[in-house]
Amino acid sequence: MKKIIPVAALLLAVTTLSQAQYGPDRDIPGMLGATTLRYPWAGGLNNPQFSNADLDHDGLQDLVVFDRTGNKLLTFRNNGGAYPNNYDYAPQYEANFPSMDAWCLLPDFNCDGVPDIFTHTTLGIQVYKGYYNGSNQLSFNLYSPLIRYQSTSGWLNLLVTNVDVPAFVDMNNDGDIDVLTFDPNGGYMWYFENTSQENGWGCDSLEYYHAEKCWGDLFEPSTTNAKLLDQPCPFVSPVLENTGSGTRGTRHTGSTTLCFDNTGDGIKEALVGDISFDELCYLRNNGTLTDSHIFAQDSVFPSYNVPAEVPTFPAAFRADVDNDGVMDLLVAPNADAGGNYSACSWLYKNTGSNSVGTFQFQTDSFLVNQMFDVGEGCTPVWFDYDNDGLVDLLLANFRYYDTCSFIATLKNVGTSTAPAFKLTKRNYAGLAVLNKQNLHPTFGDLDGDGDPDMVVGNEDGMLLYYQNNAAAGAPAQFALAQSNYFGIDVGGRSAPQLVDVNGDGLLDLVIGKASGKISYYQNGGTAASADFSTLTNSFFGNVNANPTSLDASSVPCVTHLPGHAGWVMLVGNNLGDVQLYDNIEGNLSGSFNLVTNNYSGIRAGKRSAMDARDINGDGVVELAIGNYRGGVTIYDTSSYTSVAAQAMIGQRGELKAYPNPTNNRIYLRCENGFDNGFTVTTYDVLGHVITIGFTRNDANTLVADATMLPSGVYFTRLTNGVSSASCRWMKSE
Repeated sequence: MKKIIPVAALLLAVTTLSQAQYGPDRDIPGMLGATTLRYPWAGGLNNPQFSNADLDHDGLQDLVVFDRTGNKLLTFRNNGGAYPNNYDYAPQYEANFPSMDAWCLLPDFNCDGVPDIFTHTTLGIQVYKGYYNGSNQLSFNLYSPLIRYQSTSGWLNLLVTNVDVPAFVDMNNDGDIDVLTFDPNGGYMWYFENTSQENGWGCDSLEYYHAEKCWGDLFEPSTTNAKLLDQPCPFVSPVLENTGSGTRGTRHTGSTTLCFDNTGDGIKEALVGDISFDELCYLRNNGTLTDSHIFAQDSVFPSYNVPAEVPTFPAAFRADVDNDGVMDLLVAPNADAGGNYSACSWLYKNTGSNSVGTFQFQTDSFLVNQMFDVGEGCTPVWFDYDNDGLVDLLLANFRYYDTCSFIATLKNVGTSTAPAFKLTKRNYAGLAVLNKQNLHPTFGDLDGDGDPDMVVGNEDGMLLYYQNNAAAGAPAQFALAQSNYFGIDVGGRSAPQLVDVNGDGLLDLVIGKASGKISYYQNGGTAASADFSTLTNSFFGNVNANPTSLDASSVPCVTHLPGHAGWVMLVGNNLGDVQLYDNIEGNLSGSFNLVTNNYSGIRAGKRSAMDARDINGDGVVELAIGNYRGGVTIYDTSSYTSVAAQAMIGQRGELKAYPNPTNNRIYLRCENGFDNGFTVTTYDVLGHVITIGFTRNDANTLVADATMLPSGVYFTRLTNGVSSASCRWMKSE
């Protein structure tokens, strides 16, 4: 069926090209013990959902992971190697996917060999059709904003809640995609048959009718994971139904379904997870293609191996993750809070076949065991905790598996120009003894003794002050000095930063909070004795990270960024935004300017939190951005690139600066030449325009004399009024 792409979608695709973006820095090594992690900065996992898809059209099945915590999509490219080293984290493909909610599955509904997307939308299911773009990358267009089915009373929404995960599978083997899900009240399973083939459309349509209201003749009770079999049909209200052997109980919404033939007879079985239990229930079908009947079950599947006991609310997925052509089984928690997120990705290798599977437990932390992940939530803070001159990274969390918050340390075991990080401790400074949640540290010398002290925010909105009592040159040694620092209480989720925002030589306090606003306490003391007894502004800069939420959870980071003069403020929030504000210096009592809600196109995931520091001595900061999945991603702000550059030079070669660094002349080269009518502008790291005259050296090269420039990092930008390209270079002594 031919579909028309909305003009708005085309405009979105075009305007997206004009946004300058940083890419995640995947080159910084991360280690756990003696193991070098494959994806240390991928950002962690909490509630992953797995699908195979060929992302780059090379014939290999890559892996798409959608995490319902923050609705974050991650893409892993199959390098054709042997498991477990057959995937590389490849976030460049993520931008080709639409924004999605709650769940994302990738069946091929129109039989063209290209994966499509079925995902949740308000009141039902939304479908995107897959295709390969001009770069041979998997991309999507909206196909159906809302799946509907034909009933005796007309067309109705095929309702699936954002809590349930339905099964999209060809149930009756006629070549089109059907839907199996639980009824909105829970209890009975509903089967919606796709009649695309019957109506002459082949498999290229989604035309449903409600074929069965109690698929398999079973009922899911509320008191046990085992299902009640041989239940009467037609459908009866499941609210309080007496079976003759007890009450079924009040039902609830919350079930996951995976459906596939596991006995080789062409009839589909089901694996079901329930919101009230930690185990999967395997339902064996001995019915027919038109009349399913569940006659046996395994309520602790696979009971013949290691049962999948996944707190909480398990969901099962099929994907070939080891390149043997056989679909394996993956199980993850579907509830987005309270799970054991260090064991959130259970992999069972299929040692049988695609028609008769046998599933053998391999690991409970597939992929996530190759990432830095500290549980539920991650707040990164740069700090040289061992005082060796190298910047380390602390990772605080919201909590760990329904307990309390702790702070892990990633020690910098690299060099001053080539950092590398190794996990060394999981309870820095013994802060877990506080039994608090959402710890958020910041560091600075508050008593004038030359070493950094520590101020810690937390869930209750107050601050703790720890004095550093270490000897000169020794690793920090913190002792609690004040448990309610200056009586400060911002109402919840205090996220402090110590920074001299007013330029008077004293560290001030800028504090994010649950409300989404930011409090500012100007330091009224001295270098030897800080004083934050007076609140300067409870609505600093008129910043509100999310005005529509009472749980906005603002996290400020005042810093300097390339392309911006003076202080700027990055702000994280509960939605996962990375907001950027400027117009700060000389305007501390006024309103800051919101530059963007989506700085550099970064979408880290729910509850974004960030810190900025130059960790490699190149004169510009690196951003560490955490999220509620428990992981962290590093962005190198010196790697300023523009997606729009493809329109200007993408087909003619990469823009390069050389020699880099230079102490006299600097050349810009594009192998196949430059467009006419472009302008050239050079900036320093604070965003100030630098006077340096580039002229044509030849058809492919520009040249300028940089002899008189001070040493430092510079950015040169070319634009033709429609698109732009940038490169970074350094002037040496």
